[in-house]
Amino acid sequence: MGKTRIRMVRDICSVAQLPPHSESIAAKPPPIGVVRLLKRTDDRKLGQLIYQAILGTVDDKGESPEEVEDEIRRTLSGCYGPIIWEASFVAMEQERLIGACVITDYKGLRPLLAFCAIRPDLQRHGVATDLMLRSILALRSAGYERLCLEVTEANTPAVKLYKKLGFKMLLTERETKCADLIGLLPK
Repeated sequence: MGKTRIRMVRDICSVAQLPPHSESIAAKPPPIGVVRLLKRTDDRKLGQLIYQAILGTVDDKGESPEEVEDEIRRTLSGCYGPIIWEASFVAMEQERLIGACVITDYKGLRPLLAFCAIRPDLQRHGVATDLMLRSILALRSAGYERLCLEVTEANTPAVKLYKKLGFKMLLTERETKCADLIGLLPK
């Protein structure tokens, strides 16, 4: 049986809907390492990070590190819509990627959080929150009104993080398919 995925959305227009002190996040140092914009040349390091982050979790599909790297290259090449580079961030510790938040401009889910991944030993230390808030603020500055994402429902830590950041559940994957079939979703 497949894993149920849910769609979540967050309005990013209103300052009141951001967590306290979010506005100054870009001026503050991150909780761990340094933060910079994603680069196209990050593909290999990003693949390694994603592989480590999903290994043994509900999102682990048994893919090899090479298969994950290929998926990252496809993502960075626009397979899921063009990357919104000015809103996609990575956290680095020395030369090692420890976290990433990648945003794309994907079809009806515009913009879309393609993925947010943190090195397993650094999860729950504020890195994901920091990267997500930077992305949200960058998107708002660029004129976007919302941010969408899909997450595996059983990925409880991720769902909790997204809810804490103000995301609301829209539909499960099954509900989305039904709504699409009867024409309720935008094309």
